[in-house]
Amino acid sequence: MANKCFVLTPLKDPFNEYYRQILVPAIEAAGFQPIRADEIYGTRSIIDDIFKEIREAAVLVADVTGKNPNVNYELGVAHALERPAVIISQSIDDIPFDYRHLRAIMYDTTESDWGLKLNNKIINTLQKVERRKEQNDVAKKERLRNLWQIANPEKLVIVAASSAAIDTGEYIRLTTGIGQVQALALIVGSLNKTYENLSLVKSIVLLKSGKKNFKVTYTLFL
Repeated sequence: MANKCFVLTPLKDPFNEYYRQILVPAIEAAGFQPIRADEIYGTRSIIDDIFKEIREAAVLVADVTGKNPNVNYELGVAHALERPAVIISQSIDDIPFDYRHLRAIMYDTTESDWGLKLNNKIINTLQKVERRKEQNDVAKKERLRNLWQIANPEKLVIVAASSAAIDTGEYIRLTTGIGQVQALALIVGSLNKTYENLSLVKSIVLLKSGKKNFKVTYTLFL
């Protein structure tokens, strides 16, 4: 889900209602797909799922009203992973000093049209985030093109030699280190991002050392 928006709010009323009636329509109107922690289903631990959602999200919306510890913890994870986050709150006092310098959308539930105002502000902010992301993607691709400077990328052929190995009779020991495989993965990954229409290698598999009848693979997905 390329345009996923992970939403961080206290999982209780009235925030559940705010999420359904205001945040979800605003996020969808801005072109994103909203999802919240209580909408994740699976058998893994919830914290693993939350980390995955934050890492994969194009943007986050975080309501820090009430200084909810779970919201602040997950927002900290998002900042550590350098994911863009839209912060909203009913009070400036609920925004910790550590990130009070960041822009935040304030809303006042005592105002008659507070829901409409919040809806519009979230739509406008998310659209700006999307435009900035598109601009950054274009700039990044241009930098990569300047790096590679390949005139005819459709004619590009990548050749990688298989690992040399020492056969002791009982064990097969590869002489190619994983660092070399990772370096190849970085090169191919960079080319994939630069020339996205090319049919380049999508994964690199390395057979690790071991007994002849015991194959272990290390796969890098690009």
